[in-house]
Order: sequence, then structure tokens, then C-alpha cells
Amino acid sequence: MAQLQVIADKLNKRRQIPASLPDDNDINGIVFKGYSFEGKAAGTNALGDWYVDRDNNFYWGKGLIVLPDTAASTPIVTALAAVPSEPAPNLRDLPVTHAQCLTCASWLDTHFGNQVAASVADTPFEKELLYAIACQETAIYWCQWINDHTPDEILARCVFDASGDTNGTLMSFPKYTAAFV
Repeated sequence: MAQLQVIADKLNKRRQIPASLPDDNDINGIVFKGYSFEGKAAGTNALGDWYVDRDNNFYWGKGLIVLPDTAASTPIVTALAAVPSEPAPNLRDLPVTHAQCLTCASWLDTHFGNQVAASVADTPFEKELLYAIACQETAIYWCQWINDHTPDEILARCVFDASGDTNGTLMSFPKYTAAFV
């Protein structure tokens, strides 16, 4: 498989090659500029060349470049695969959709992948677990910001735990910021 990299600002991941565009029916995620993955040529149609990754997601070739073989030493980023579970969750109870989770994980990997990888080095955890936790806990808020804000702006807004200074019934210790300090 070749190493591919997204050169478009954002590129749809699809379950199959569409006959024409626009076609939103088979989109199952979005990847952003700089996202790289292993893939291979999947075919050509009137829209151009198409590539497929190892998870059978299809990408439009006009949004990609094939990296030279010397890039084989660069880290390979793969999308998080859905793991079936029994019983299946009620989708209305999930904070984000599967596609949103994949988009958020890809965004996190693009902007913070090296730092996250360093934080889990020499631990039994993989960076994808941290991406999953971020999706579970807060992606419902910041997923909608990734196309309109910088990573620094999003990170600054992603502190969602109340300090206790708010009106309400927070019962943790310390009860307010001054006591914590």
C-alpha cells in the first residue's frame, strides 16, 4: 500500500465510489489537510481517480497526494474502526455520531497526534483511547467548532469542569476557587 496524504482543506470518507458529485449518501466521515494513511488505487470514473484505505473507506484522488517511498518512515494514521458490541447502544443516547467521532479523532490526531503519542509512550494505552475519551466527554461541544476555530482556540474553550464558583449544587471539595488556591 502507498502512503497517501490529504491536500484538500477537508475531504469526505465514503463507503463506496460515487457516480457523481455532490453525493452525500455514502459519506461516513471527514478527514482534514495533512491527514495521512496507507491506501491503494481503487478505480477511476468520470470524477477521477479514487483510493481506498485498509478500512475500505474511499477517497477522491484530487484531494490527495501519493507520498514518495522515502516517506515510509512517517507515522501511519488510521481511522478508528467501529467495534461492534452486544447489545448495540441506543444511538439517540450517544453524544456524537460515528461519523462525528471519526472526524474528531482525525482532527485530534492531525493537530495533537505527536503530543498525545508522547503522553501514552511507555504506557499500556494507545492514543486512540484518548481520542475516544475526548469524543465521549466533550466532542458534543467542540466537534462543531473544528471548521471555524484554530486548535488553540478550541483547546482554550475545552475546560468544561466547573470550579464550584457557579450557582448550583456542586458538592465536590474544594467548593470554590479560592479554597482550591
